[in-house]
Amino acid sequence: MLHTDSAGQTARAAAGIAARAAAGVLLLGLAACSGSPNPDDGAPATAAPDSVRGSVRQVGSSPFVRTVVEGADTVTVTGDLESEISRLSGASVLVTGTLATGDFPGPRLEAASYEILSVDGREPSVGVLAEDDEGFYLDRGEGEAVRLRAVSSGLANQIGGKVWVVTGEDGSVRRYGILRPPEQ
Repeated sequence: MLHTDSAGQTARAAAGIAARAAAGVLLLGLAACSGSPNPDDGAPATAAPDSVRGSVRQVGSSPFVRTVVEGADTVTVTGDLESEISRLSGASVLVTGTLATGDFPGPRLEAASYEILSVDGREPSVGVLAEDDEGFYLDRGEGEAVRLRAVSSGLANQIGGKVWVVTGEDGSVRRYGILRPPEQ
């Protein structure tokens, strides 16, 4: 109940109501984000991963080079996949992970996965380079393979490594890049 016998009491009462309302909104927000069970399927609710879409760039100078994705914002990429993503300078990518702040200027994304959207305007195929009796192919996992023709000696030396390739309609390799060299 508001007391109106003096301006000070009215202001204090109004401030108290506002504080209780703000606390209620905060508690509702925390409850919504708490990972409480979803009544529809019985599984805990999880937050959607963060993602950034843009062009990969290397910024800074040695030894302080960072990998960033420049899109609507510039985001520093960190984590185990940073070394692969760093090899995609100039490519258009979608990186998914957990957004955080920290020692870097601006936001950083702990990368959990990435997709190469285009290299010089062309969509590449990504996989592990392999060879059999029929020649070279990209093993894309889950039984999916892309046959390759006109493989250069530089690419042929990467058997077992994770690579991206842009091919012509006949499967001939037009461009390629090494994402993770073969284990030595």
